[in-house]
Amino acid sequence: MELESFTLIVTDDCNYDCVYCPQIKENLYIDESIIEKSLDFFYPFFTQEISVNFYGGEPLLAFDQIEHAVWYLEEKNKGQGKKMKYSITTNGSLLDETIISFLNQHKFSLLLSFDGLAHETGREKETFDAMVEIIKEMTNHTDIEFGTNSVFTPESVDDLSKSIQFIIGLGVANPRLALSTVDEWDDQSLFKLKEQLNDLKEFLISFYRENNTIPVSDFRRSESTDTGIFGCFAAQDRMAVTPDGMVWGCFLFPDFFKDKKDTREFQKFFLGHLDDFIKSHKTILPKRLPNYKNLFQRNFYTDQTFCFACEEVEECKVCPVNAALSGSILLGKIPLWTCKINKLKKKIKIEFHKEIDIIEGRGM
Repeated sequence: MELESFTLIVTDDCNYDCVYCPQIKENLYIDESIIEKSLDFFYPFFTQEISVNFYGGEPLLAFDQIEHAVWYLEEKNKGQGKKMKYSITTNGSLLDETIISFLNQHKFSLLLSFDGLAHETGREKETFDAMVEIIKEMTNHTDIEFGTNSVFTPESVDDLSKSIQFIIGLGVANPRLALSTVDEWDDQSLFKLKEQLNDLKEFLISFYRENNTIPVSDFRRSESTDTGIFGCFAAQDRMAVTPDGMVWGCFLFPDFFKDKKDTREFQKFFLGHLDDFIKSHKTILPKRLPNYKNLFQRNFYTDQTFCFACEEVEECKVCPVNAALSGSILLGKIPLWTCKINKLKKKIKIEFHKEIDIIEGRGM
């Protein structure tokens, strides 16, 4: 193992009940003994620059455990010189002066779940104003790498463009845009999505003319020079440990398999409980790794075709777990609307960069 990313799922509990969230909530919190045992074992496999992530549920419900994990890891890393990059994804409801100070001190990357003008459509009611104030506060802490993630569904898609523009107006330098593919996108909602993305495209073109920057990561050119068909690197350059000490190749797997423990597919990807994995990882990992390495885009299919036969397969990325959440199995059928969404986003992004090239004098 050469791990570039390691995730502690510190709790399965959450104080929100977002309509599009597929997670199965439980009152389960990670114990300090599991934290220490996990870090003792996995630390030697961390690369020199390692992303240590805290995930939930709502991870700030387990802030004491996060504090302990960071302290324990900092002590372990003394004199070793590995660069720890901490990150957390949170709904922001529990952020206070103490927590923000801690995140700032340890230079966390913080991703705040905030849906802009559609926030109360899918998330908790009467939380919009509080989130706006939190965003204003977070932009003042320069040692925190701050960004937002906004999820839109067919029901909230009409608010997409104005929501992202609103978030940019609050000073967020890195707003992310996500589309829930668990819900069905019919032709009408896809048409609305096209209108919204085009409207956002025009805004971002004007924004670029004035600021010479592209704030929305979904519209930026890829920094990767890798070519070829997308593959998931779960259990290869990343690992995750759950609150009850289960080991998985990625933090997305445990929730997907939470109600599938009696299935054959569960056994193909489950890496064992922590004590068993520590004792027998040299046996367990070689048995499970071929299943993880098979998580390639070419192995998906839709109602219309197999992905390997699609001429755009090398430009498409679908997380196997996200695809399976629509009711399929890992490397099973991708909903056709997921395919249509990806092609639409690609087309609009190409049009956007043609305009950017003209502005920069590179285009016709």
